[in-house]
Amino acid sequence: MRILPAFACAATWGAAALFLFLPGGAEASRWSLGLRAEAVSFEHDRVGDLVLEPAGGVRLHVGFDLAPQVPLRLALHGSRHAAGASGAEYQFGGVQLELAYRFRAGSRVQPFLMAAIGGNAVIDEIDEERKTATNGPSSSIGAGLVLPLDRDGEHFALEFGAAWSPLNWNEVVVREADGEGGTTETTVPIEDSGSSVRGFAGFLIHF
Repeated sequence: MRILPAFACAATWGAAALFLFLPGGAEASRWSLGLRAEAVSFEHDRVGDLVLEPAGGVRLHVGFDLAPQVPLRLALHGSRHAAGASGAEYQFGGVQLELAYRFRAGSRVQPFLMAAIGGNAVIDEIDEERKTATNGPSSSIGAGLVLPLDRDGEHFALEFGAAWSPLNWNEVVVREADGEGGTTETTVPIEDSGSSVRGFAGFLIHF
């Protein structure tokens, strides 16, 4: 399982380095903002010893087009998941650097492939004085469609797709009140892995 994040990492950064050196004018590079609604589920609905239910989430990105067909994005995502019969809620979130390649750039229907690397956390706010976070690196691969909305296809678009993410959990961080007005932090190394799947629909603005 750990080979997959390494492969996605190498593919993402290798492709980014390649496209940075592709010839192209400054007019081909544009900034973008995007907001996605996501449906997130985990492999066997499990993260370590937690059994998490599927849930909806959001993903926000700021991007820069290295070329008309190659968007590079920094994205934040988050969702809240119930934990089985207990009803307790856990926050799942993270940050990823995402690189995509759009086929048929400039057309009315633009299929794309994407890969991303980053980190995730599952956070349990047990009470006001104690919180745990299960952290680790992640990567993603996915595919989808971009559908431009304006006539020239330059500014507004819809985006639909799905992605799969292998997840590696390597530490649990426990923060709790120390009884003297401060907090203590304990980090416990772990070795666990899993995966998540998400479907998404979103809105893109280029400027």
